[in-house]
Amino acid sequence: MNLYFLTEDSGAGKLAYKSWIQHLFPHLTEAQAISAVEKNHYFLLAGNGYPSYLNRICAALQDIQDYGNIDHFFICVDTEELSLKEKFEEVQEVLKRSPAFENTHVILQNCCIETWFLGHSAMLNAEPRSQTLRTYRDFYDVSANDPEVMGAFATFNRKAKFHSAYLREMLAEKGYRYTKSNPGTVSEKRYLDALKERHNDTGHIASFGGLLAAFAKIEEADIRQ
Repeated sequence: MNLYFLTEDSGAGKLAYKSWIQHLFPHLTEAQAISAVEKNHYFLLAGNGYPSYLNRICAALQDIQDYGNIDHFFICVDTEELSLKEKFEEVQEVLKRSPAFENTHVILQNCCIETWFLGHSAMLNAEPRSQTLRTYRDFYDVSANDPEVMGAFATFNRKAKFHSAYLREMLAEKGYRYTKSNPGTVSEKRYLDALKERHNDTGHIASFGGLLAAFAKIEEADIRQ
């Protein structure tokens, strides 16, 4: 089984996916180029942000067609200020103009991958010491309410910026440092397991559930082979 992941950029998303693949599919080895993909490999390509990644979708599918060595293709991008429907339609328009590949999975991070990371309920202290974190928690308690429904705090002009700031404050109070280039603890298996538990128990972070469902199908197919 060979997997190809096109992530939004080379930051936290790509690094988290790399770690999650290693946790869930330990038999897969990373390839540094699609041309190097043989049996049981995965390849990750950064899309260099929006809108650059839209152009890379077509090129990636052309490579998949040319090399014929990929079983599943994942497009993993943020919805940002768009709705899930709007972002899905945007990606579908690109797919219509690209070489067809049956096992293409569009994974939408609603609104960004940091929104998913906010789903670890135990990471938010009930009584935050930080005034900033207390303010964020009073605005929206991500330990009790679905992070995907949270908007932006008044001092932020975009949801994704606020969700990232909230995450950094939340993790910092637990002694963890989060940056785009070094996401740290969110890449660990125990963190992934906590996100899976949150989704399974509450239905929250539903777009993350889409990734889990795609992974489950792949695991079932891999077992049958």
